[in-house]
Amino acid sequence: MEAFKRVMAALTEKVLTVSMLLSVFFLPGVQTGCSQNASLGITAPETLEGLSGSCLFIPCSFLEIPREMSDGGRQKFEVSLQSHPDFGQDSQNVTYNSSHPEDDREMNMTGNVEKFDDRRETIGVWITDEHGVESFPQNVIYNSSQSQNRYTVNIIGNLSEKNCTTLFSSRQPIQATKFYFRMESGLFRATAVCDPVQVTVRDSAWSPRIEISGVVKEKNSVTVTCSALTPCPYSPPGLTLNLQPNPHRQMQKNKDGTFTTTIQQNITLSEIHDGYNIICFARYPMDGGKHKTANAEVTLSVSYAPKNTSASISLTAGRWVELNCSSRAKPPVSGFTWFENTTSGAMKVGEGENYGLNATEEGIYYCVATNDVGSQTSPEIRLMDPVIAYQPADEIAERKGIDVHQIQTTLFSGAGFFVLVCLLKIIMWFYKIKRKTPQQANTPVTDQLGLDLWASTTEGAV
Repeated sequence: MEAFKRVMAALTEKVLTVSMLLSVFFLPGVQTGCSQNASLGITAPETLEGLSGSCLFIPCSFLEIPREMSDGGRQKFEVSLQSHPDFGQDSQNVTYNSSHPEDDREMNMTGNVEKFDDRRETIGVWITDEHGVESFPQNVIYNSSQSQNRYTVNIIGNLSEKNCTTLFSSRQPIQATKFYFRMESGLFRATAVCDPVQVTVRDSAWSPRIEISGVVKEKNSVTVTCSALTPCPYSPPGLTLNLQPNPHRQMQKNKDGTFTTTIQQNITLSEIHDGYNIICFARYPMDGGKHKTANAEVTLSVSYAPKNTSASISLTAGRWVELNCSSRAKPPVSGFTWFENTTSGAMKVGEGENYGLNATEEGIYYCVATNDVGSQTSPEIRLMDPVIAYQPADEIAERKGIDVHQIQTTLFSGAGFFVLVCLLKIIMWFYKIKRKTPQQANTPVTDQLGLDLWASTTEGAV
């Protein structure tokens, strides 16, 4: 019995030595390749982009990947009690190691694979592949059990609830690299080798995104949404729209656990909004009271029914006039329809932008312009006595049966009569002056002769 104990002690010392060497060089997640036998997986965005001078939020949750071990797959080694400074004294209790060196989830003394136990203290570790992922533990940037770390990081999630959500502080620049999460809880120690988080960092702010929901046409109400990436939900960007009133900022959680800051504004569209530029400004707070800004712009294209529809008249050769209909619309007018307003009601008389009719046709006309959005009716246009209004003057004279020569004769006759009357009046005035002289003895006879002459001349002229 004593000999058996001595053999087992020697075997235990050798196996533990080999196990510790494997723990250093073949840790889970520190292999360059991804093994299907990995013991730990995390749910986190595959890629994240941070802004220099701002914090970075990494949503994270981990899950133990169960894997049953067969007796034939186990390799038992005798080990000696040794410890490793990076992993504390837990390794002193190890007697068996998994046959998968990339997975350092340990076995207990009975040979069963150790499982995660939330009742034990859980340590969260972040490592990088800055110098190659196999360079563990030199590539550890954060260990929640240590007070001093390379990066200013805080695991804000509850590790006992498998929440590894982490916040990288804005006080320290983040290097673009891959980050791997490692979890240590008692004998269960594993790295999520298959779930790295690729982080990149940029110096300039992201341009916000503008979206318009709804049909963009007049009289419709649409929602304008401006959104901006929010890598640091503790210092979200300020957003402003050039619309009044300016809405309040809201922060939404995305499906992958990241955040987006948004503002929304409802507007009722009209034709005056067509061609209007909507601008959204994003303002990211930085350390030291500084800011980084960016903006986005969208031009509205609003559809509206015909506007400023009107009818006009243009003269054509001969006895025809042409009615013209004009309108402004978006999309353009698809059709013009002409109507005559009669005593029996409106009667359709034609289609098209222009409508021709005989100059002798009096009436009241109007046109209707139509597009995909709606229609508009023009004011009425009234044609009164179109013959006189739109025909040449010589044609009007012929239609009334008046000869040009007769018109000239009448004018000359009237002028001659006027001159004759004027001469008679001059003679009468001259005769009255002479009658007042005392040398004239036959004044009564002369007066009577002058009156007779005036009467006879007047009758002949008539």
